[in-house]
Amino acid sequence: MPRSHGEPVSLPSPLLWFDPPWYRIDVDSCLFLADALTKVGITVACGQRDLFQQDDVDFRDFRRMVAHRCDRSGLLYKDLRDATIVDVRLIQMRDRHGRFAYPINQLRRWANQEETQVDMSIDAMLFPPEWISLDDMTAKIAQLRRLSGASVSVSIDECCMAEMLPPILRARADMLVIRTSGDPVASIVQAKQMLNASGGGEIPLWIVPTLPLSAEDCVKCFAMGASGIAIDAMFTDALMHLDDMARTTAQRAAISFGGSVESDESDRIVELVDRVVKRFIDDVSGFAHSCGVGKMSELNESHVRRR
Repeated sequence: MPRSHGEPVSLPSPLLWFDPPWYRIDVDSCLFLADALTKVGITVACGQRDLFQQDDVDFRDFRRMVAHRCDRSGLLYKDLRDATIVDVRLIQMRDRHGRFAYPINQLRRWANQEETQVDMSIDAMLFPPEWISLDDMTAKIAQLRRLSGASVSVSIDECCMAEMLPPILRARADMLVIRTSGDPVASIVQAKQMLNASGGGEIPLWIVPTLPLSAEDCVKCFAMGASGIAIDAMFTDALMHLDDMARTTAQRAAISFGGSVESDESDRIVELVDRVVKRFIDDVSGFAHSCGVGKMSELNESHVRRR
């Protein structure tokens, strides 16, 4: 992936898990899941506190995105040093009820506290932002580059493109991430037109669909100009399914008596990832190869017209 500053960053595939709700599963399962996804080529968004309860873990083997929210919730300095991509996340976080809020157990996970059984959220507007003006974006991205050797992306909702694209291009972000609300192909076409008109047509464009896409839909998105696609809408519910991921009472009892279930748990997660995600990756590759190309970056609009 080309960058406006520094050497290009190599990503194993153009697929990303953009906003995993890590707090919904046991913290001990999170590392197994992130590792399994990384091994099949998915870039995973995660902070250290999402996956670990301690602070001395080496993340250098992970291809991961780290979210830098305006209020810096969930972010550690170590995250910046070890990240592949630092995302300036201007997309507001929603809880499972659709409100702009942080789930209480997400906040407790970031604070390294025990989870609660209370299903509640805290209004995101109660957390004071570190910066409040788009005029500060250039300075913020420059600061993140000094703190991290990672690529710096900016993520926005498609409804904000007209307002936010000019300061993003002035700040020379390395990539743009857009959360779409409807037809992603239409959103890609609109975004590419606006970027080309503003002289930013070369910036890599990644999309976060809010509706599930088929493998063929993904190939169409790549052909129309998307550099990468988030898998959240397709796989978050499957990957977070507690029946598959959570430990059973018997397993927890075994741990309390000094036993280990890590091998069984790891195998179960690897099987889930292979069955759900790896199969999808193979389907996307199959559709791309049927268009006569060897990699996604070789797709263009003519391949869509042929189909």
